[in-house]
Amino acid sequence: MPLDPDAALGLLRAANARAAILVEGWSDQAALEALARRRGRELTTERIVVLPIGGATNLQRFVQALGPHGLRL
Repeated sequence: MPLDPDAALGLLRAANARAAILVEGWSDQAALEALARRRGRELTTERIVVLPIGGATNLQRFVQALGPHGLRL
C-alpha cells in the first residue's frame, strides 16, 4: 500500500528532506534507489526522499501536500 500524504509529510519532516521524487509504487521506489546507489548517489545524505504515491490519480493530493501550499518541496 502506498503512503498517504499525511504519512509522507511525516516521513519528509523526519528526514529533513529538501526534495521529494514522486513515483507510482514500491517497485519504482526500489528501482530508483538502486539506480542512485549504483551511480554513487546518497539520497539520504542529499536529503532526497523517493515516495510511492500509488498511481497518477494520487498526484494532485501529493503535490498539494508537498508543493508551495504545503511543505514547499
